[in-house]
Amino acid sequence: MNDSRTDLGGVAAPQPSAEGPFLSITLEYSDRVNFGMQQNGVPVVNEVSITNDNDEPLHDLVIHVTLENGECEPWQGRIARIDPAATYRLKPEGMSFDAQRLATRTEAERTYLRVDARCEAGAWKWRFPVDLLAFDQWPGADYWPEMTAAFVTPNHPRVAELLQVARAALGAISNRDALDGYQSGSRQRAAQIAEACFNAAATQNFGYINPPASFERDGQRVRLVDRVCRERLGTCLDLTLLLAALWEQCGLHPLVLLIEGHAMPALWTHEAHLPEPAIDEPARVRNLIELGEIVPVESTLLTQRGTGFAAAVEMSKRRLQMPGAFFCAIDIRTCRKLGIRPLPLRDSSDTSSLDLDAVEEVFTLAAPNTTLDRLTLAERAEQRGATEADGEDAAERQGRIERWQTRLLDLSLRNRLINFRESARTVQFAVPDVAKLEDALAAGEAFSIYPWTSGDESFLRQELDARHLYAAESSAEMQKRLLTLYRTARSSIEETGANLLHLAIGMLRWYEAESSEIPRYAPIILLPVRLQRFASGSGYRYELSLSEEPLRPNVTLLEKLRTEFGLDTQALHGLPEDENGLDIPLILRNFRSAIRETRRWEVHESVYLGLFSFNKFLMWRDLRENLDRLRQNRLVAHLVDRPGHDFDPEPFPRPEDLDQQVQPGELLCTRDADSTQLAAVRAVAEGKTFVLEGPPGTGKSQ
Repeated sequence: MNDSRTDLGGVAAPQPSAEGPFLSITLEYSDRVNFGMQQNGVPVVNEVSITNDNDEPLHDLVIHVTLENGECEPWQGRIARIDPAATYRLKPEGMSFDAQRLATRTEAERTYLRVDARCEAGAWKWRFPVDLLAFDQWPGADYWPEMTAAFVTPNHPRVAELLQVARAALGAISNRDALDGYQSGSRQRAAQIAEACFNAAATQNFGYINPPASFERDGQRVRLVDRVCRERLGTCLDLTLLLAALWEQCGLHPLVLLIEGHAMPALWTHEAHLPEPAIDEPARVRNLIELGEIVPVESTLLTQRGTGFAAAVEMSKRRLQMPGAFFCAIDIRTCRKLGIRPLPLRDSSDTSSLDLDAVEEVFTLAAPNTTLDRLTLAERAEQRGATEADGEDAAERQGRIERWQTRLLDLSLRNRLINFRESARTVQFAVPDVAKLEDALAAGEAFSIYPWTSGDESFLRQELDARHLYAAESSAEMQKRLLTLYRTARSSIEETGANLLHLAIGMLRWYEAESSEIPRYAPIILLPVRLQRFASGSGYRYELSLSEEPLRPNVTLLEKLRTEFGLDTQALHGLPEDENGLDIPLILRNFRSAIRETRRWEVHESVYLGLFSFNKFLMWRDLRENLDRLRQNRLVAHLVDRPGHDFDPEPFPRPEDLDQQVQPGELLCTRDADSTQLAAVRAVAEGKTFVLEGPPGTGKSQ
């Protein structure tokens, strides 16, 4: 099951070694593994899912997972009983790669994870490919993008030597040479430190070398700091990681920006980081740049003598305006907070490979009207905010609430409610009369689903009257997709109580801009439905009926149309009804009326079965309808009314003061605790609200 952020995934067709019942398997695993992933605890196999596709239960099923080249500890699990059509999930623990062999691997190797299952009824085996990468091979942003932080090595000896040059460079552009991160509280000072590091690297006569094609997705061999310094060569990614390491060692928070065919570093101008390790929203990064929060840098310009830091900043900004089809921003500080450590130190060069006296040019800060000029504006805005916070009025508070609502709805193209695409988790139906279909479902009728067959509109109308629906896929593909939808919908109801399965009636075809050539599609009407599965002589058959969840308009789509395209959506929020259910023709007509002045947009009367989540919609509705009740909570009231002030002005309990303030018998702990843990326990007892941070294994959950 691939997702947009990791490389976990893998579904294999079973290969039975003996006649017997049919089993299917899904393996969530990392199909690319390197030394950095092993050092940072990325699991070899995250989950093994076994499904019994039979009418009889299986007993005492033993599962073995091994790596064919022997570089990983094997694992064995047991399932006492697995019922028909049931899925059993196992989480292998104890599987670990040989760290020494990964650390010394200089070339990639293809091997396979082998899964063997056996019980009295039969035996099965599956193979899943795994690429074991060289120790310095970055796997690409499509595979655990947060692992990029492992290749940023701030403690490398060559970094310390380059920072000696950076101190001299900093003294040339400011009145002091302290590489003191954010201690001054000045955004301009943070930019000067970043510039000094850039200048220090620029004096070393590094040369540029092209990266491999599509490296941003597929990865590449990385020149670590020592190799860049020894060979005097680096790709855009090599130089980006070098600058990021220099900045991080100075106490700054770097980012790695990946666009199509290119990599660039950036840094925060104040003590901040992204809430998630990686994002794929270039507009979000561009906005942070304009706000003076982030400064991007074109790292390859440090290979061009005499080209200053300001020019590198401006070039990177221009590149970000047209990032291409791929974008990923990786926040190194956030990755560190998640426990991603740098690779263990290697040093294959000597000190003499660096020119530690090469500060012969003085580079100045950016000229007016550049990206760096935004830093002054940001500092002025902060000062104004500090003096005007107490005068914030109700309109500003309402604006904050509206921003929260908009963020909850997720108006980006990642949202299937905005950007629907056909996939292995959707089924399209050939429906000649969408209104008649909805009327029958509203009346409690169930429809049997059949694979596509040749037939004209007259045939399809007759079949619709007979309560038969025809999918647009072949029999095998239809069975596969319906089984996926059936299992996913059932698991969601069992695990969360939420039904994700909906029938989308009507699609809005829209474009992001006048110049866009890519049509986007968004569902207009979403009917919550139930999919039932029955055994038949030839396999399984499926029936579709309306479920009992409430009908809702696609509020996410309406909000996007209103906020980003300026359309009047007031008439689209309701779902008008006729005597049989929803008035489908009127709803579709209202949409056509709303978009009549928008070029190339149109409404398609198509029907799809798919998975749609409304969890954030429910929170959005709470903010709109129940805000007064929510504000009775003191934390919510503080976030709405006084976000710039301390939530709890009373000091947090200090570990060194506990013995004087609290008797040992007053602290009732179920486990042994050290002084910092006891301070957190005491804070809870006093009714404080706080965020508890700490490295893995320090007892936060206890």
